[in-house]
Amino acid sequence: MSAFARASDWIATHLPCAASACLIEDGSGIADAPWLVDWACGHGRHSALALARGWRVIALDRDAEALCGLERAARQAETAAALRVVNEDLEAPHDAAYWRQRLRLAVEATPETSPGLAAEVRSRASPGLAAEATQRRDGVPGIGALLLTRYLHRASWAMLAGLLAPGGWLLHETFAQGHARYGRPSRAAFLLQPGELLGLAQRANLAILAYQDGTLEDEHGKPFARVQRIVARKPLRDACVDPAAGFRLRSVG
Repeated sequence: MSAFARASDWIATHLPCAASACLIEDGSGIADAPWLVDWACGHGRHSALALARGWRVIALDRDAEALCGLERAARQAETAAALRVVNEDLEAPHDAAYWRQRLRLAVEATPETSPGLAAEVRSRASPGLAAEATQRRDGVPGIGALLLTRYLHRASWAMLAGLLAPGGWLLHETFAQGHARYGRPSRAAFLLQPGELLGLAQRANLAILAYQDGTLEDEHGKPFARVQRIVARKPLRDACVDPAAGFRLRSVG
């Protein structure tokens, strides 16, 4: 079995349970983080993990067949009510307003009004979506977490970080320079430069909670990937609240 067939140990270790991932909405109260976005989710290994930890999940990918498989798995696990799937080309030249509206439509969908992927595809094809997105820039509710794994599209990185609600979590792991010796991807366009992921998060004004830049090994100690990975959090409205509250680094040894 490929080491990539299971959930990333980084995501599994650091993704909080929804009940403990709180968003500070103002100086007077705390609200549960309602939605997690799994961007370029593939077959949904991390979406399934998030659902099991109590998140409501919006899973996006261009692979419609993979999304259908994720829906089937969620029905079997009895978590389908908390899952929304969105079949999109994630690298199309859409702006943040478009994606806010796209996510809002996914959030508002229900099993009755949007029974599965077929309805999502019809919604995506609606010619009025782009115009409506331009008119409504505040249509998406707070996104409590964003996952990106084995995916890099530099042009959209800052926009994605901007979708997070105050206090929202970002977990990103993808390939870095030096990975070509282990396989694909090997093109520079898909490989992070030294320190690049850390720099992206800093420029987005995220609080850095954990960061690694190195080589991954399988259970037999054989190297199989060169990656960078990060856990970060969007600044909270209440500046007195530590964004690292409740976060624990893994012990070494």
